[in-house]
Amino acid sequence: FEWRCGNPGLAERAFTRAGDLFRSHMEKDGLSFHDCPGWIRARVYLVAALYTQGKFDEAMEVAKELAALQVDGGERVEELVEGKTVVGYQGGRLGSAGANLVIWEARTFPARLYLSRGEAGDFAKGIATLPKKDDPQLFRDRTLSIFYLEGLRQYLGGCKAIGAGDLEKAAFFQEAMAVTGGTMVRLQRSAAQSSSISEYLRALKTLEVLSAEYRGRFAMAGDDGQRRGAFNWFMSAVDKQMQPSMIMPPPILYPMENRLAEYFMATGNFLRAAETYQQGLVRRPNDLAVLQGYQQALLKLQRRLDAAAIQKQIDRVLGKTTR
Repeated sequence: FEWRCGNPGLAERAFTRAGDLFRSHMEKDGLSFHDCPGWIRARVYLVAALYTQGKFDEAMEVAKELAALQVDGGERVEELVEGKTVVGYQGGRLGSAGANLVIWEARTFPARLYLSRGEAGDFAKGIATLPKKDDPQLFRDRTLSIFYLEGLRQYLGGCKAIGAGDLEKAAFFQEAMAVTGGTMVRLQRSAAQSSSISEYLRALKTLEVLSAEYRGRFAMAGDDGQRRGAFNWFMSAVDKQMQPSMIMPPPILYPMENRLAEYFMATGNFLRAAETYQQGLVRRPNDLAVLQGYQQALLKLQRRLDAAAIQKQIDRVLGKTTR
């Protein structure tokens, strides 16, 4: 509730306390994270609360700890059936609630943090945090999460190409994302029969939003005619984004209103930019990046008193004032 209401500092304390209580429960009763998805959710939400306050390094530290958790996939066994070798697995916790959160959520969180910040070099860093394609923890033949990972890898690679001015390579990634998204949609029936249907639907929606946003980014890198089309793609991303649930933070840690507002800033429509940042604050109260963007738009409009008021709000988020 504190995070949703724009009190990230109070939310950080609450999520830290929740994580500690879950950890004590796990140690007392001999449980692992496979049996305690609440601990993972508390830690995931802690990352969101830290990121909202601009504590990127602290958020990344927690996210990498979660990403490093090793899922018990069971023992691989081979059996000869009608002259053919059939591979199976005995035991393990793959498919448990905790394992599903690790595979879909925690494994991708460092990359999603880097793509959310989006500074120079962040897209390459994000790619480096994703599991390699031969990582045994991918469980390639046993989970659909590999397509989600590939979609994120393609998005990050495309953004890296756009930043380098390689639009031919960026166009390749745009098409690759469309193929991966289509594959995810076609696998919905299989996902519905698995224990990770909730995580699958969340990932599917995330890739839909990122695909629309990416097309906007690609259009912005083109000529004047293409740049005008970026508006529609960013609007599509705004419309597609999910409302965060009470038990999980949004999968993308910035509102898509940010991208639309940046479009207006780049095209000199500072009034629309300010209005769009305001809409972003309605969706994500006291988000530091949104506040900073809003302040820049106000300064462009010469609304210095309003910008000074936003600075006080920024200082409160950063913990620089108690009032």
